[in-house]
Amino acid sequence: MSDLHIVTKLKNFIKIKTQTNDSKEEDELWKTCLPFVWVIRDFCLEMEIDGKEVTADEYLETCLLPNQEKNKEYNECRKCITELFPDRKCFIFPQPTTKVKHLRNLENIADSELDEDFVAEITKLRDYVYSRAEPRIVQGVPLNGRMLSTLLQTFTECISRGDAPSLQTIVQSMADRENSKVVAAADTCYRESMDKLVLPVKDAFKLQQHHIESERKAFDVFKQLYFPDKDYKFQNELKVKLQTLLQQYCKRNKEESEKKCRTILIHAFKEVEEKHMNGEYAKPGGYRKYIADWNLAEEEYLSAKGKGPKGEKVLLEFKKNKAGEANRLAMNECLYWQTKELEAEKQKVTIAEMEEKLLRDKMTSLQKQKEMGETNEKEMAELIQTFKADKQKNREEIEAFMQSALEKKKH
Repeated sequence: MSDLHIVTKLKNFIKIKTQTNDSKEEDELWKTCLPFVWVIRDFCLEMEIDGKEVTADEYLETCLLPNQEKNKEYNECRKCITELFPDRKCFIFPQPTTKVKHLRNLENIADSELDEDFVAEITKLRDYVYSRAEPRIVQGVPLNGRMLSTLLQTFTECISRGDAPSLQTIVQSMADRENSKVVAAADTCYRESMDKLVLPVKDAFKLQQHHIESERKAFDVFKQLYFPDKDYKFQNELKVKLQTLLQQYCKRNKEESEKKCRTILIHAFKEVEEKHMNGEYAKPGGYRKYIADWNLAEEEYLSAKGKGPKGEKVLLEFKKNKAGEANRLAMNECLYWQTKELEAEKQKVTIAEMEEKLLRDKMTSLQKQKEMGETNEKEMAELIQTFKADKQKNREEIEAFMQSALEKKKH
């Protein structure tokens, strides 16, 4: 009993705000105190007072009576226990076992090897604690073990420093700590729920709906563990945090979409890239083959599933990057056919020149024959007319070809 001197200090540190002005603080103080349970392990203790057998509770009450022959500290301790703990209970344990070898190894022996009276008293203590261990209620909220531990630790630290702890301040401190943990738990719940959605998703509505469901689950966790505060500080903090997380998931969805689209593009256009590197499209007719292969690859890309919101944008950027390559192939194809046409026309001009030379030679021959009197004027006139017509026709064809070549070059 003498070791309980700390209770003599409690009264100096506990202040009660009474509901009415006429209420005495001492009258209200006992309402805040827990039941006092005194467990005695004195194997030689005799439960008799003045030759009369007493119960454990009667023994406790007798021990709490003041004694004028004792010092002030002795009586002050008992007075404080009486005033602060009106609900008192005592349990006296007999020896756990009579066997010495078992006494040395109590933690490891079976319950059946313990003394029956000891087991009975333990059972009574357990039943009493279970029946009286009501949840602590603070501001209408039942405290869990962690909350109660925080309160007790804070009270103990204040008393050790010699301060007078304010219940309101300590409860607020405990609420802040607990609510911070509750926000973290709700945050974890939200993340776990959102991570079940396989990204990327193209439909923004689907992502928003999944967010709403995950947010509901997070607030369910928050409400179950939340310690009410006046300004809803932690509830607002959780709302802001979940909105920030939603933006992060939206950004991640776009990143995953772009990554997957580029992977699909590489696979779809792999054959086109290989043919281009091998120079297959640089051959005559290669541009038409290039366009045909490109359309097939693009169709394969567009038909692929799960590209997400970046599907069209990634394809457009890819087309822009490849536009120069397509233009070079088209130009090479155009130049090839222009060269072919020039060679054909050159050959045609050469033939025309040869025909003109033949006509000229024939005219020369006819002129000589005329001089020798071997031809007539009519045959000579027909030959000259034919020569002029063929020459004019060849000139017109050459000019038309040159004009066409110039126009193609402009385009």
